[in-house]
Amino acid sequence: MTKRIVAILTVLVLALSMTACAAAADVTEPAMDIIDYLSSLSSLDLNPYRGKVIALNFFTSWCGYCMEEMPSFKQVFTEYNPEEIEIILVHAWNGEGQKEGERVKERFGLEEMNIYEDTDCSLTNSLGIIGFPTTLFIAQDGVSVSGANGMITYDQLTQHLDTLGVSRVPAAEVTE
Repeated sequence: MTKRIVAILTVLVLALSMTACAAAADVTEPAMDIIDYLSSLSSLDLNPYRGKVIALNFFTSWCGYCMEEMPSFKQVFTEYNPEEIEIILVHAWNGEGQKEGERVKERFGLEEMNIYEDTDCSLTNSLGIIGFPTTLFIAQDGVSVSGANGMITYDQLTQHLDTLGVSRVPAAEVTE
């Protein structure tokens, strides 16, 4: 648990310190781009989602809390503007394989959502994530990051998205 918190805090501190250093030195170089950094850790390419809020949810199928929060991610997927958010479920193959990811998709009706199969756990391990679930939010600027360790409720999830300025689709357009 401590290693996971330290790793996530490290990513947050790096992003914030790069911004602070650039401002303090009056340097025109941009802060560290989290999208490029995370894309360099594995085969997951986040570049197509630039300009959107990106929610990365790290899960395993044996994690009860992970499964408990899946309906919230599906609900948010249908309620929020898809032009403004990309939800990527990162299936860490921590003793698992593709069939477990497929079962989760089927069980919760997630076929339309992006699921990244972290087959060698390169992304998960590079971030020091050792407990599940863990959710990272990357703001539209590709620099600002926030996160949640452990299970995230629907209300917490929507609070993060609302704070990041993601709009909801009109109620008449919400599909279940």
